[in-house]
Amino acid sequence: MRGKSKWELAELDYIAGMKYREIAEKYGVSFETVKSWRRRHGWERKGEGAKKKKGCTKVHPQKCTQKASEKEERDEEKREAAKALTKVDKINERQRLFALYYFQTHNATASYQRAYGCTRRAAASAAYKLLRNAEIVAAIREMQADRDATLLLTAGDVVDLYMRIAFADYGDFVSIKDGKMTVKDISEVDGQLIDSVSPTKDGVVIKLSDRIKALHWLASYFELNPSDRHRAAYQAKMAELREREIKNKEDGW
Repeated sequence: MRGKSKWELAELDYIAGMKYREIAEKYGVSFETVKSWRRRHGWERKGEGAKKKKGCTKVHPQKCTQKASEKEERDEEKREAAKALTKVDKINERQRLFALYYFQTHNATASYQRAYGCTRRAAASAAYKLLRNAEIVAAIREMQADRDATLLLTAGDVVDLYMRIAFADYGDFVSIKDGKMTVKDISEVDGQLIDSVSPTKDGVVIKLSDRIKALHWLASYFELNPSDRHRAAYQAKMAELREREIKNKEDGW
């Protein structure tokens, strides 16, 4: 008999009454992954099936089930928001949800949409006003502090990873000889810098992690931490990158 997979074990915990966050922490996965497992594999707690069927019509049973599932997820998220922000009592429930979503995604507009249920256009004009609210900023900082307190990673580890992403070169992953390109063995490359690998009829396509995102993150970090030990290396790498871009333009690339 084969061993059970993570999602199968997680389902047993869900049926036993564990919450999404508890399951995510137990199996070392994200909150969203646990929710995805539940939707994909149709997890149900005892009595949940009968509750979902109540009020469903014969015309759209799938739609009714989906709405019930989405409502439970929203309720769970609200409970998580309240739990995560127990020290912050000067903001309302929707502001708490906005703070939680922003902490998770760093996307103000999308976070406002999810918290307030409005159009993207309306969210775009209102989201950044919330980020100027001192109490909401304090709530986000609180969650960041709680997260950092449970991480084994140091700030230096994160900076180092983003440095490697920002200044990665395709030459680290492929070699060209006699006009032929060959992908290097996976054991010879830094796998953390690869976002995805897709097979094609001619070989494989390697997509590296987002360099622009990493550069933006580093620029913001060093602006707030000008004395960081990585700063000199960052500036040297930026100068090298600019020289490379100038040379490529001169060569017609």
